[in-house]
Amino acid sequence: MNMEVVVTSRDNIKPSCPTPQHLRHLPLSYFDRTMYRVFIPMIFFYSKGSEKGDIIKATHLETSNHLKISLAETLAKFYPLAGRVKEYHTECNDQGVPFFEAQAKCRLSQVVGESYLAKLNKLLPYGEQARDLALAIQINFFDCGGIAIGVCLSHKVVDGSSLSSFLNYWARIARGDHCGNLNLICPRFDLAKLFPPAENQISYSTTNCSSSVARRFVFSASALSAMRSKYPMQTSRSEALSAFIWMRFLAAGKGKDAGSESPLLVHHAVDLRTRMDPPLSEYHIGNLAGFARVGSSMDAGMEDDYVFIKKSRDAIRRVDHNFVKNLQNAEFAYRFLQIKTAEHQSSWYFSSLAQFPLYEADFGWGRPIWVTMSGLYTVNSLTFMPTRSGDGAEALLYLKEDDMAKLEADKEFLEFVSPPSGFKNQFLSSL
Repeated sequence: MNMEVVVTSRDNIKPSCPTPQHLRHLPLSYFDRTMYRVFIPMIFFYSKGSEKGDIIKATHLETSNHLKISLAETLAKFYPLAGRVKEYHTECNDQGVPFFEAQAKCRLSQVVGESYLAKLNKLLPYGEQARDLALAIQINFFDCGGIAIGVCLSHKVVDGSSLSSFLNYWARIARGDHCGNLNLICPRFDLAKLFPPAENQISYSTTNCSSSVARRFVFSASALSAMRSKYPMQTSRSEALSAFIWMRFLAAGKGKDAGSESPLLVHHAVDLRTRMDPPLSEYHIGNLAGFARVGSSMDAGMEDDYVFIKKSRDAIRRVDHNFVKNLQNAEFAYRFLQIKTAEHQSSWYFSSLAQFPLYEADFGWGRPIWVTMSGLYTVNSLTFMPTRSGDGAEALLYLKEDDMAKLEADKEFLEFVSPPSGFKNQFLSSL
């Protein structure tokens, strides 16, 4: 897919009402400071023939203006996103959100289901480095009448849960859904009070991770069922798929010279909001994800999928309300951060956005037909994405180029992966 995207206009969207003076300095929490200054790059695709198909009767100008007005209203509540991220705090100065309009000179059907994620970067307003921006938007109009909304949110100020909350709030404003509890929802930005930075804790500015290549792999419901049937105990889709991909990664790397690579430490990302006592809501905005340490690739049993699942469960179970409470203690948090920092370069990360309602982001045109991320900075990581239908799974994999090539040549891995054309065919009738 060779896609030409031409930016046709640039604007700057400010909150619909000014941020009060007493809210204009927002400290970064302990978890915010541990994040690199990079964007989370999300793209939401909407087809001309989607459920409410009037997208599309509106002109580009009308559609764009409607999104700008609703974004300004949303930013009045999510006011830090219109500010600028400094080393240790966010200046909530209403400086505004860059808002680009672009023409994608192709049809949506040529893009939806793309496996080479870096090719989608043209649909985003910026590359991976977030500078001091908290948020940037690009709306892309396709020749067929479809739309893609590219969203870049700084990982210094949001995690996956916060991103989902912001997008769905904006979508509800855009579609005029002011009934129910919308007016009662007040985003909270007080995580620095709950998780104050450890003494002398630095704030990471740029990533020093190795570059990676990004691929998207689709696993059908039947493939997942076959994976899960191997185990005597009940396993979730994410457990079975995590174990399968980890095992195939290890098997594909057997050809490496012994000792040429350091052992890889395996971690699972865990949303801590639900593990606090009492739990926090998804409208506590910021970074609040911890990592459950499973073990090293050299540990006994880590090359057995059944053992891997059991170790993963045990590690995640240990991240309970007592562990989270300890992270609110500056001394414990600082020791934990030192260990995490030392292990970072030799780690493999599993994370999931599948539990978040990303496909509920209806701006008045119906649900998106596809939601995905483009390239990320973290090498040796796997992110699960939700699917529109709710069955099957999408896995976004970020590996070194030679590791990716070996995995893509692994016959057992490919036996379970659905061909990219199969995903596209699901939507051709509506595109």
